[in-house]
Amino acid sequence: MPDLISHIATGYLFFPSFNHRAWFGLFVIGVCLPDLATRPFYILFPDLFWYVMPMHTPVGIVLLALGLSGLFVAGQRNQVFMLLMAGSALHLFIDLWQKHVHGGYTIFFPFSWDIYEFGYIWPHETLYFLPLWLSIAVLIILWQKRKNKI
Repeated sequence: MPDLISHIATGYLFFPSFNHRAWFGLFVIGVCLPDLATRPFYILFPDLFWYVMPMHTPVGIVLLALGLSGLFVAGQRNQVFMLLMAGSALHLFIDLWQKHVHGGYTIFFPFSWDIYEFGYIWPHETLYFLPLWLSIAVLIILWQKRKNKI
C-alpha cells in the first residue's frame, strides 16, 4: 500500500493539468495499473507469479490499457488509452529506481527475460519517503484549488 500511495503522489507531480478530474482519475488508475494487475494475484496465489508478471511490463501495460480503453465510448478511447499509458509509464519508470535482492523488472518482455533496474532505493524505503510525497501532493492540491478560485 505505501508503494501505491507513493505512485499516486508522484502522479500529482507529473500530471500536466488538473482541470479535468475524470482525466486525472484515469491517469491515477494508470499509475496504479501495473501493481493492481499483478500484486493481488501473485500475493494470494504465488504459483501464478510468472503468469501475471508480464502485466508489469510495457507490453502487458499496452494490452491492459487497450482493453480498458475499449470500455469507453469511441470518441474517448484514444485519450483514455494515452492517459492510462502515461500513468503506467510513470509507474514503470519509478519502479526502475528500486533495487532488489533477486532480480528487477523485465522491461523488454517478450523479447528478453533479462532483468533491469537502476538500483538506488530498496522497495521498503518508500515508507521513509511517504510523508514527503504526501506533503508535496497535498501542497500541489491546495495550490491548484487556490489557483482555480482566483
